[in-house]
Amino acid sequence: MKVFRKQVRKITIDGVLYLYVVDEQDYNIVLRIYSNQFKSTFAEYFIRWGDSWDIGVYEPKLIARLIDYAESIGWESNTRNNKIKIENASILIREMLKENL
Repeated sequence: MKVFRKQVRKITIDGVLYLYVVDEQDYNIVLRIYSNQFKSTFAEYFIRWGDSWDIGVYEPKLIARLIDYAESIGWESNTRNNKIKIENASILIREMLKENL
């Protein structure tokens, strides 16, 4: 189901507040997770529409797991202008779903 506007959502993990936006574009769903401190610091995941039919991109459990993954590969949410982009994130998410998140 397409959401017609981007809404900023909040999630707290281990006492740290993050903001995230799900942007449903023409060909991709872009999930962008921001540091609450800096709007120039974010982790960005690209999911193709065709791959997203069984992925609940709005689920907080998935968002928390994606934040943990980004931090495990070097994303520092407390550093200004720190950006990370994951193309074709549906493969990564499917692996997470196999592990039952």
